[in-house]
Amino acid sequence: ANCLRRRRSGQTGLSTLCSVFPVLLLFCCIVTWMAIVTPAYEGDSPVIEAPAIIPFLPEGWIRGGNTPGRYIMGLDERHFLSGSAAAFIQSEEKVLPAQELTQAPFGTVYQHFVPKNYRGKRMQLSAHLSFKLEEESWCGIWLKIEVTDGERTSFRLDNMADRKLTGSSEGEFIECFVVSDIPESASEITFGFLLCGDGMVWADNFSFEEVDSSVPVTGVPVPGSE
Repeated sequence: ANCLRRRRSGQTGLSTLCSVFPVLLLFCCIVTWMAIVTPAYEGDSPVIEAPAIIPFLPEGWIRGGNTPGRYIMGLDERHFLSGSAAAFIQSEEKVLPAQELTQAPFGTVYQHFVPKNYRGKRMQLSAHLSFKLEEESWCGIWLKIEVTDGERTSFRLDNMADRKLTGSSEGEFIECFVVSDIPESASEITFGFLLCGDGMVWADNFSFEEVDSSVPVTGVPVPGSE
């Protein structure tokens, strides 16, 4: 009888363990999932130094710059203004010393199109940038307009070189503007954002819209442009 009671007691313990095990397994899965998807926070602000990086760009966006290999470019799903992600450029270790370049190293993300619906209009490019940059580094948005006149091709460029964003935006997104008249002979428009030097910049909410003549044209002539 004692052996029978011990056997039944053992069966009861095994049954209890079997019934509890799925609950424990589910709990462990939930805890693990929360650890993966919950962003790290420091006080009331997200820690943007370690973003959830997707190292590729959406269709239509292109990597560029004079040293694109020294920059990571892609999407950040943790630090953005709207939607589900912001595009970013982040510097890596230098591929070439800056003194070996004819100009400061920079990376850019851009796209281009034929401006058939915008010729003869004053257009405003806007976007929101967030940034954390090293000394002597800067970032901005840019707009380049190629103009074809017979066999001659020239361009107009505003890259915010006269109103550079420097230092840190302290996690905030700052709205930037470039305003330009689009000539009737414009053959291509290219726009994007850039990081000149070292650090990280995020871009979100690009828009391109017509404005009236009361909105002043921005920028100063860039060497080599029209």
